[in-house]
Amino acid sequence: MMDKIKNKKTVLARYVACLASVTLLFVSCTNDDMQRDGTFLPYEHPLQFAVGIKGEAVTRATVDNVWGPNTITVQSIDNYDEENTSPSWSEAVTGYYAAIPALSSTTIVAGSSDYWQAIDEIKLIRAWCYGDDEFRRPLPNENNGWQIAVNQNEGNNYANSDFIYARTTATYKIYEKVMLSFYHQVAKVVVNVSSESFAPDAEITGITLEDVYIGGVFQEPALPNSGTPTLGTWTTTGNKAQINMYPLETTGNAKASYAAIVIPQVDDSPEKLITIHANVDGTAREFRYKPEKLEWKSGTTHTYNLTLSGTRQVVSFKEERYDSRY
Repeated sequence: MMDKIKNKKTVLARYVACLASVTLLFVSCTNDDMQRDGTFLPYEHPLQFAVGIKGEAVTRATVDNVWGPNTITVQSIDNYDEENTSPSWSEAVTGYYAAIPALSSTTIVAGSSDYWQAIDEIKLIRAWCYGDDEFRRPLPNENNGWQIAVNQNEGNNYANSDFIYARTTATYKIYEKVMLSFYHQVAKVVVNVSSESFAPDAEITGITLEDVYIGGVFQEPALPNSGTPTLGTWTTTGNKAQINMYPLETTGNAKASYAAIVIPQVDDSPEKLITIHANVDGTAREFRYKPEKLEWKSGTTHTYNLTLSGTRQVVSFKEERYDSRY
């Protein structure tokens, strides 16, 4: 009987010793990358990102709402105090990232130059990308404004005129990447043209926007982050110009549909804003439409459904206009 008790004590002692060894090993491994004060060793936990699909909503990465850019700029403020509504980005960590084209619902952004400093750290993160996919570190500012293309019916100028921006706060979560949801900060104008009895055989050869500012300076959305808007505002710069719109596939009763990416702007008295170029019975014609006022907002599609009607040389427009997010 005594031998059985001794054997049980021996087994128990060995179990406790083994458990202590495993616990010590676990603590030792944990302390390899996290110190006793809850901070991480440098570069042990790099900051990584995911972009692309979030739930069922696209993160508005391109004009076609699919992720297309290969280059983005990311800035992060370490140990961010959420009470600070005017953070300085001058000392922020800046990284240049190459995005892997999305094969599924998520695109992983690699090559981070930043890392998590502590398990309870909060980071303020912002990111942006220019539509032409060229690496430009600064946001569109007074010294580095963004300018859209005027001939958006040529090459990739339509998509190249886009500008997208994302901002979020994040805390450390093991094995989880920070989601960056990008939103268009420019505006889109769509013009659909149909015809009633006037020139039913007219061929629409192009549509232009007249007297439009093509340059601008971007102001970020206001902080704090809780409930903060995802869209910034713009100040127009430079001169006005004519924009040749990009042809779209027609739908419904439209004879033609065109789109353009524009700098958000307000104009109380636009002159000849929309010009429809057409071929009527072998003769080149121009039909000009002047709205009472335009107000193009960031991240918004402004759609003009125009119907040509009239007799002989007199043309009137029936406008149906609506705005929507894109």
